[in-house]
Amino acid sequence: MSPEVEDLVSSTVQRIRASGGQVVGLIGFSQGTKVVAGLLRGSEIRRALGLADGTEWCDFSFALSVCGSYPPPLFPPGIMKHISSEQKTALLAAKIGTPAFHVQGAQDEWNWAGQGLIDKYYDVGEGKSEVVEWDMGHHYPVAAEESQRIGDWMVAQLKRDKEERAGR
Repeated sequence: MSPEVEDLVSSTVQRIRASGGQVVGLIGFSQGTKVVAGLLRGSEIRRALGLADGTEWCDFSFALSVCGSYPPPLFPPGIMKHISSEQKTALLAAKIGTPAFHVQGAQDEWNWAGQGLIDKYYDVGEGKSEVVEWDMGHHYPVAAEESQRIGDWMVAQLKRDKEERAGR
């Protein structure tokens, strides 16, 4: 990920937190799903290494990815600079375990690219990534029942996140 994108995300998260808000999840569409994947994995790496000191903004608990893009994820350079060359292979080889809801369009001409990102970089299963393919093209879902399913999943993630943060 470019330093400019990292700076934009970091400053936005910090501004929201400074005003009393929270940022616990991410949403990405199309090429933005590469950024989401990198931020989720960056958040996991940050936790695994016990990083603080300027990296606290990179702390995400779930994501929604719609019409995914080509791999690889775009990792935040502010997190990556803390990884030694000995750690790099193992940390980057691990799949993203943070819960993510992936919406793939059956009519999306780029479906194969998004599926490649999911298959190579996400751990799919209960409590991790969930993948749905709906009869749609390269756009956000429009059917009410699809929006409801996304909303229900996100509310469940918010409840889980709240319980986990209360237990810390």
